[in-house]
Amino acid sequence: MIRSALPSSWTSHSIRPSVFQAHQVRHATKKAGGSSNNGRTSQPKHLGIKSGNGATVVPGTIVVRQRGTQWHAGAGIGIGRDHTLFATKPGKVMFGYDLQRQKRIVSVVDGGETSVVETGFASRAETKRRLAEAVDPEKYLGLDAVGRYEYVLGLAKGLAREEEGRQRELLGQRLAASPRRGTFGLVDLTLI
Repeated sequence: MIRSALPSSWTSHSIRPSVFQAHQVRHATKKAGGSSNNGRTSQPKHLGIKSGNGATVVPGTIVVRQRGTQWHAGAGIGIGRDHTLFATKPGKVMFGYDLQRQKRIVSVVDGGETSVVETGFASRAETKRRLAEAVDPEKYLGLDAVGRYEYVLGLAKGLAREEEGRQRELLGQRLAASPRRGTFGLVDLTLI
């Protein structure tokens, strides 16, 4: 019989073999890394104004990259399917504010000696200043909320008509200053 340090009351058939078997423990060979919620990022989209006010552009030049239409296309500007505004004709970029539609507008003014500010829409700050000067405070304060809205809207439409008339007048001056502009020469294409 095999001698052991076990008490004599234990018999060989009452001892389970698993009690004496050595347990194999496997330790990690790499330290466990924690999980993070910030592990992913998207590529930058490079949105914003690409050609500033007064910048000279050629057709196809990107003027504004945007999500949605924060800026709206004016004359000489096309709009892409991702709302990118691009030049459709050569000239200078002009940013402005359309008083009648109450939208920010980007347009391209073709060459000429006329400055961008002269031919452009009034800026938003200039529009608000002109509107504030046109309001009669006594009449405005004497109206209810709906009346005030209609009063200011009527003033805004009147200012828009004035701006449009000024635009037409400036265009007429530009066309009169350049004798070749606005005229068409007939060419006989049968001889070519």
